[in-house]
Amino acid sequence: MCRPDLKETTYEPNKELIERAKDIIINSYNMPLNRKKMAQKLGVSNNHLARLFKHYYGMTISEYIMELRMEEAARLLTQTDIEITEVALKAGVKSMSNFYKVFKDRTGLTPKEYRMKSL
Repeated sequence: MCRPDLKETTYEPNKELIERAKDIIINSYNMPLNRKKMAQKLGVSNNHLARLFKHYYGMTISEYIMELRMEEAARLLTQTDIEITEVALKAGVKSMSNFYKVFKDRTGLTPKEYRMKSL
């Protein structure tokens, strides 16, 4: 190639599609997300979107959403004094048992322990 610098500006439609999907997720992770509708909105199949997302980010869409939810829960636990059940709801997790399990798996602490440690 005569101009190696052109490689840096190569158009990657799949990367742009996944970035758009990521933006949708970031803006609505704390609400129920319908991946099928998101894929339709982006003009691709649900399976294609799932494959591309996993390829570019190394995790499934569900894993990414849960990661965002747990980050928000951790933020709320350390920066507010709202009840833990409210933290879970604000972060978008509807099942308290799932919230406790996933939070502890990710942090090694229960939400209450996490909050107490940050004080």
